[in-house]
Amino acid sequence: MKRLIVGLILLVVLAVAADRVALAAAQTELATGIQSEEHLARRPTVALRGSPFLTQALSGHYTGGRVTIAELTVDKLRLKNLVVDLTDVSVPLGDLVVSRVRQVPVGLVTGTALITYADLAAATGVAGLQIRPKGDELELEAPVTYLGQTVRVVASARVGVQGGALRITSGQVRGVPLPSAVANAALGRLAAAVPLDNLPYGMTVQSFRVTAAGLEVTALSRNAVLRTTQP
Repeated sequence: MKRLIVGLILLVVLAVAADRVALAAAQTELATGIQSEEHLARRPTVALRGSPFLTQALSGHYTGGRVTIAELTVDKLRLKNLVVDLTDVSVPLGDLVVSRVRQVPVGLVTGTALITYADLAAATGVAGLQIRPKGDELELEAPVTYLGQTVRVVASARVGVQGGALRITSGQVRGVPLPSAVANAALGRLAAAVPLDNLPYGMTVQSFRVTAAGLEVTALSRNAVLRTTQP
């Protein structure tokens, strides 16, 4: 009986070890494919969910996982700390075995990323623009030339989502008294749309949150297909 118990324990240990090895290999394979697809300088981190892993691998269907990308540039806008959660993932076992994962159907993709205010200002194309948080809104500051003099104007701003883009809508100019025509022209320059319609995996922007570090953007897509450019 003692030998039987020891044998069963050994089998369990070996099964767990094999499960962890297979999980690590699958995560590495998917991370390599994503790095190739998105042309990333650094390989992302992939963490698949669900246990035991081998049971999922044999079925080709996974509960989900998380992809963490340190930095990704989309439409000249830099996204930092991009965290993508995948739910209802399908990867045939044969593709994993021969390291040929070319597409990964996913039922639901949700992602969050941080856009620093410096990167957001650069993406608007407004020279000298500075953006900083002010409560739930933003504060914009930019140089304006009036009567041969350059002054810096300050305006409050709101951010909204429209047509897959972040739209910055400036409010009343403060701090420097300007004629209404000049003030309106300044507001027109400060108002900008920052496109975000080429997010990975077909995600579209759903909402945002003003934080001290930058705008935290949330996006999602349904029934997406992750494709890779592996040979």
